Amino acid sequence: MDFQSPGLPGHPGNENGTPGATPREWLGPVEAMVEPLHLDDDEDTAAARLDMARYLTEWAGELRRRYEQSLIAWMQHHKRELVIGDVRFYPGVRAVWKCPDAAAAMRAVLDACGGDLDATAGYLKSDPFKHGSCRGLLDVEDFRRVFVISNLDELREGQPVRLQRDDMRFSRRPSQARNGGGHELP
Repeated sequence: MDFQSPGLPGHPGNENGTPGATPREWLGPVEAMVEPLHLDDDEDTAAARLDMARYLTEWAGELRRRYEQSLIAWMQHHKRELVIGDVRFYPGVRAVWKCPDAAAAMRAVLDACGGDLDATAGYLKSDPFKHGSCRGLLDVEDFRRVFVISNLDELREGQPVRLQRDDMRFSRRPSQARNGGGHELP
């Protein structure tokens, strides 16, 4: 993003203090702190850059949230929108729909579809069933037939995956008792 600054009060400006510096010019030193790693960089460099990238991401998000809230208050106070070029900014409301009674909704949709289960399934969102709960409810064969798993690479934090031990004599999971004591992973 190399746009010209508008020269607002408090804007960093360029080296002689006059407006017109680009964000890349005054954010360059910060960007250098999170430049991509080289394969020969050490672990401390990797950790420091990851910490800095996370901090900057959180900080930028907080700055944006605070600014957007102040902009909404400004618009409401002045009873006007903000137009920059062809883009119009205005206070809005985001609607969040919830379905607090899934069973009642399922019955209503099934009834509206005339009892056709296949038609009813077309009204469900892409992943309506809790795989963990269904694993305990369904036998292994049915579970494998209706659920698939996709592995995606991601960076995780915390402890690495380790071997888990579950002594079924003391387990309270009903699926293990129903499946003959063992619980096969899909």
